Amino acid sequence: MERTDRTDRTDRKIGRSEDLRIGGFEDRRVGGSEDHDSTVVHNYVSHDRKYYTFPFLTTLSSSFNYFRPHLRKLKKKLVLRYNNKNQGCPFFKMPTSFLRLVSIAQTIGTFAFIISSFFGIIVIFLTLFGVRKIFGTYKYLIVTFTTIGIGLACLEGVFHPNLHFYNNGFVFFSLSFPFGLSKETLKLILPMYAGVYSVTISMLAVQFIYRYWALFSLNHLTYFHGFKSLIWAVYCIFFGGIWWIGAYNLMEMDDAAEKYFDEEMLIRYSVSVKEIPAQSCLAYEPEGGLIRWKNASYTVLISSIMAFQYGVMIFCGWNMHSKMEQKIAGFSVALKHHNRQLFKTLVFQISTPTIFLFSPLILVIYLPYFQIELSFPAGATVALFNMYPALDSIIVLIIVTEYRIAARSGD
Repeated sequence: MERTDRTDRTDRKIGRSEDLRIGGFEDRRVGGSEDHDSTVVHNYVSHDRKYYTFPFLTTLSSSFNYFRPHLRKLKKKLVLRYNNKNQGCPFFKMPTSFLRLVSIAQTIGTFAFIISSFFGIIVIFLTLFGVRKIFGTYKYLIVTFTTIGIGLACLEGVFHPNLHFYNNGFVFFSLSFPFGLSKETLKLILPMYAGVYSVTISMLAVQFIYRYWALFSLNHLTYFHGFKSLIWAVYCIFFGGIWWIGAYNLMEMDDAAEKYFDEEMLIRYSVSVKEIPAQSCLAYEPEGGLIRWKNASYTVLISSIMAFQYGVMIFCGWNMHSKMEQKIAGFSVALKHHNRQLFKTLVFQISTPTIFLFSPLILVIYLPYFQIELSFPAGATVALFNMYPALDSIIVLIIVTEYRIAARSGD
């Protein structure tokens, strides 16, 4: 403080420069430079009086200046750089070959298929023969949705689709040739995986619609009976078909994409991209940097489908949340409890994949457009995605009391 007083007296003698009094604040460093340890003194100038800040503010400022060089070094380490010499990420030390990671992803996919089938079959059996309070169309909606989930996990367990990100794009491929299928046949099956995913979220939206109409518009439930119920089959197949056809055509690998990814695939997976069933999404032209509208159209397509389905779920879910208590006020206690449980099941069925699986998928879709230099295997991400059918079945078994009772009684 003594040194500060001497400095202030000197300033009063020689006059203060206006550039140190911007906004009424005066900053002066005592010792050290901008990048080294220094003590910062802040004076507030008001008319002819001077007020000093509290001492702990000076200590905090000094501490920040001490750690600033270390923070800069840490920031440099966290920046992902693709090193052509060692073909790896300098910070995370990724291996040159990703074949080991592919093997791990396949193991995870097989495990996901096994547990999804196990819990899914339990839910289907209890829904058809054990639970008495779930009947009619909604019973078959649960069975159909669970069956589609098992089918999605089955595709992963048999064909083992993989995903690899490289700079401005990604490759969706498979290193397996099950049942002796040809490369051209597998190129048709790979986009089917995306189509089944679209059917899954479409079927989930249909469940929300059914529960919403069951509470607020019983007349509309006629669309779930008889031949009218085929509307929802067409609804799901329509969105699944659009996604499948879009993935097959808009992600078709052309000469520019083959040239862009070929060397990377040889290094990482010891195979040429021309030898395996593969599709790609490349955001920008390798030469010229112009956006590739064919691949961008696929991004717009799947984003639109997901936004529409989630819009339906959010609309129905929010209205059920805000108006359900008023609507079921005249129901019996048991029926109130049953409706609340079904609503909780729907909420968990959409929130669980949204938080842990679908949100990362959105990031993955748009990641190539940020022009980040990286080389990252995402096969495990695809495999973990297939854990959702198992999670969905577990949610139903835990939340809905009738399933627990039926399972314990052995009905």
